[in-house]
Amino acid sequence: MALLDWFRRKPQTEQKGWVQTMEGALDSSWDWGWWQQDRKPRQYGMNATVEACISTLAQTAAMCPIQVLEESEDGS
Repeated sequence: MALLDWFRRKPQTEQKGWVQTMEGALDSSWDWGWWQQDRKPRQYGMNATVEACISTLAQTAAMCPIQVLEESEDGS
């Protein structure tokens, strides 16, 4: 019977829930001192390649010249 025990499903003890915050997703089973235990929120959708592309686009946009236009009373 010990061989068949491997195929049995284990009972679920606790379902993990994730709480969305400004820093990312926090596990609901963490206690209040999660930052002191060196736990970090999960960052969904963060990828090093995407982050590098966004940084490059932001630097390129910052190099564009800015021209301030004023509208005169006659509409020109």
